[in-house]
Amino acid sequence: MAYPRTMYVNLILIMLFCTPMTNALMIEDLDYVCPYSAKLFSTFYTSVRPIILQNYQSRLQVVFRQHVQPWHPSSTLTHEAGAAVLKIAPDKFWEFSAALFSHQEEFFDVSVVNETRNKTYQRLAKIAATVGVDEHEMLELLNISEVIADGQLNTGNKVTNDIKLMVKVRH
Repeated sequence: MAYPRTMYVNLILIMLFCTPMTNALMIEDLDYVCPYSAKLFSTFYTSVRPIILQNYQSRLQVVFRQHVQPWHPSSTLTHEAGAAVLKIAPDKFWEFSAALFSHQEEFFDVSVVNETRNKTYQRLAKIAATVGVDEHEMLELLNISEVIADGQLNTGNKVTNDIKLMVKVRH
């Protein structure tokens, strides 16, 4: 299987410069509703990750940097789900990401255009449940209350601040 050029270059650099005494960092900026991110993730998860786990695990750290793309309205919602998984079951994050990418088209613009935000969260929580993340806990973190609290109409959910931090750290 051919690797995407950037991943191939990263992997070659890792192979060339990782000696038993050095550590390397591989950062992948990915968006759950970007078709190109799905291709990159799929290649990494199925072809590159096994090589890393077998040969470079002690010398290489791979970072999945969540890259919210605001021109895809459901991008924020999917990344909020990723943030919720990181809070509830961080060891399930990569597996959740693989499951979410396999359902990616269900979160494209035309797939969510007539759906409420909380309904989208319900679907995301069901995907998380397929990899062993507690669906109820997901919804506790994700759902937006319909009750006005202290006159606030724009309170977000329990991972809003995590998403703000992810976005701000990038810039």
